[in-house]
Amino acid sequence: MPSIHRRELMLGGVAAACGSWAGGDAVASTRPAPWSTTTKAAPAPIRLAISDQTHKPFVLPLLELIADAAGLRWELLELPWSRALLGAELGQHLVFGLSRNPARDKIFRYSQPVFMSRGWLVVSKARPFKFDQIEDLRGRTLCVSRGATYGPVFEDARQRLFRVEPGGNDLAGRARMLAAGRCDAMLATHRGSALALERRLRTLRDGDQLQVLPKPLVEEGILFAAARDSEPAAQLPRLDDAIQRARAAIQALVDSEA
Repeated sequence: MPSIHRRELMLGGVAAACGSWAGGDAVASTRPAPWSTTTKAAPAPIRLAISDQTHKPFVLPLLELIADAAGLRWELLELPWSRALLGAELGQHLVFGLSRNPARDKIFRYSQPVFMSRGWLVVSKARPFKFDQIEDLRGRTLCVSRGATYGPVFEDARQRLFRVEPGGNDLAGRARMLAAGRCDAMLATHRGSALALERRLRTLRDGDQLQVLPKPLVEEGILFAAARDSEPAAQLPRLDDAIQRARAAIQALVDSEA
């Protein structure tokens, strides 16, 4: 069984509060205080699962922003996506990085969207095709992340128009499938523009041989989720408030090159 990677994201606000307390001690009177003081234990960190294939240069600062706004710490579990979802379904932790679909709606409660993610079609420059509407995918094969879902419109179209070839959750693996001719296009999710995704693809082997079609296939909000009536679900209102208060900082990070 793959190991579970854990880390804690410590809040700047907690550190600042501790520094403020220390500064106060430095100038305090030497007379005995008329009351006794006790050290309050820090709140336990909140268990949160993310995919072990997530783009950490963006996701970790994003989660730290939200933790700071909410006044909490994360115990971060980096797991294969299927295990992250299963643990959340069993009420063991929160999960971050999913979108809604009818099957999940029966199991989970959600936060408000943290940011919007788009599903872009990536093709070989040697085998491009025109994409303006979903009907243009009739008869084609798409390489997609194993276990990923892309909303009801996509799920309906895959039954009628195209077929999918499940691959790994890493971008490089699906790019290799595309280069090998196992599909006509791969679906790559990215929060930014088609040009931003192309810049990321250029970091892959032979990535300069790929191009991103200009119109996204899907667009969905990315959320926190927890099993209905579970203990982790009680954190969702707190996260909603933090997301709202940190909206400007979140958008700045979304628009960055991280």
